[in-house]
Amino acid sequence: MQVNIFKSVLSVIILNIIFTSACTSPPLNTQLDPSWKMPNMRDYKKAIRANTSRVRRYDGFYNKFDISVTRLNQDIRIKQLKIKANYSQWEVKQADDERQKLIDSMSKESVYFVSSFTPKRDLNNLTMKDIGWNATLEIDGNKYPGKFKGYANKTYKLETLYDHHTLWHKGYILEFDIPTQESESKPQVLTLTSPFGYAIYKFR
Repeated sequence: MQVNIFKSVLSVIILNIIFTSACTSPPLNTQLDPSWKMPNMRDYKKAIRANTSRVRRYDGFYNKFDISVTRLNQDIRIKQLKIKANYSQWEVKQADDERQKLIDSMSKESVYFVSSFTPKRDLNNLTMKDIGWNATLEIDGNKYPGKFKGYANKTYKLETLYDHHTLWHKGYILEFDIPTQESESKPQVLTLTSPFGYAIYKFR
């Protein structure tokens, strides 16, 4: 009797795992060739964690800001392209166009994802310079000014690409005028200045 109950419970658990996996796994885009195969999400998330730095500032018990910066190297950006292609079910032409855009982007700029939370929502707009947000990237003694862009694509949730990002945070893209291949092979120091103070992010 106990054995049968155990088997029944185990069957329910297994079915639940299978059902959950089916619901959360991205769809496979059969329109594209095998080079667009969905990347292993466990490896992708590990790469995101390895390239993410977080700084939190407090004034006593008061949270001034909580900002994470993720370096988007070539490997991560290519994986993200494939994730988007499968989630959004791109057709061949769109996939080719987006791949060329990525190649062009990586040839001239380095890109970071910024996940920002501040308790004062009107000041949590990194794209507005008059508020006081600025970014500088230092590589080999050279400093590059950054440009913030709001993350406008709503086709998929940011939490899919960045599991540290939450509903309370705002997502931004931060660009610097230095090719990705040139920057990712060297130590980098990214400095953010804000109305709440500054934060330094180091990548190696």
